[in-house]
Amino acid sequence: MIAADSPAVPKGPYRTLLVTLTFPPVVGGIETMMHHLMRNMPGEATVLAPRTAGCEAFDRGQRYRVIRVRSPRWTPLRSLVLILHGVRLLRRHPVDHIQSSNMFAGLISMVLGRIHGVSYSVYAHAAEITVLNSPLRSRLYRWLFSRVLKNAVRILSISDFTSREVVRAGVPADQVFKIPNGTDTTL
Repeated sequence: MIAADSPAVPKGPYRTLLVTLTFPPVVGGIETMMHHLMRNMPGEATVLAPRTAGCEAFDRGQRYRVIRVRSPRWTPLRSLVLILHGVRLLRRHPVDHIQSSNMFAGLISMVLGRIHGVSYSVYAHAAEITVLNSPLRSRLYRWLFSRVLKNAVRILSISDFTSREVVRAGVPADQVFKIPNGTDTTL
């Protein structure tokens, strides 16, 4: 446990950055989960995401800040553009922690975290993790993304299956926390 007067405890509101490769108004499970997470995040929350059709209207209605970046569709170039914008953003607006919507956004968070000395966590859903453990992926791919997971301070998994796959990828079990997706019972 960290003492309240410890330098590790931030003074003032906790500042969080979410790095994601897709975010509402794009419709999807991960996108919805990340929106609800940021909507309920205490402290100061910021999202760094690619620009998409209709995003301006969506972003205006949020209590958290959304930084949209014009970026190419090809994921490696998109990631590079988000890293460059993230470096500039964190110079002007430092944060206490970076969250990654998935393993691929985790690569961006790992780079930003190293540059700015900030910890990061990764949400693990399922498909991206099982692909990581596939022998069909190149050694470089498996090495790179296993480092993303191993260097995160925590992996937030959606299920027991995903937790086991993350551990199978080499992440210590004590860094993996299962948080099942919620359900809106009012629908």
